[in-house]
Amino acid sequence: MLTCNPPYIDASDKNIDLSALIYDPLNSLFAKNNGLYFYEVIIKNILKILNTNGMIIFEIGYNQKEKLTKILKKEKIKKFIFEKDEFNE
Repeated sequence: MLTCNPPYIDASDKNIDLSALIYDPLNSLFAKNNGLYFYEVIIKNILKILNTNGMIIFEIGYNQKEKLTKILKKEKIKKFIFEKDEFNE
């Protein structure tokens, strides 16, 4: 099992919680390609990372579900689910 919380905020996102900018280094928050860069890299290499029955858990942005679904399908990942967090987001 791999858990992963890569930088995933799109720098052009107007809904950024500004308190995060105070406590976290910017390179731990923002990613290229609308915040999807690290997900794309990991998903493209997922078969090298995980065993056949492996599982990867990502934290994702509030508006990234549809885009990540397209990336997963493009890479022929057949089994994936999205769950809401404790804040129902």
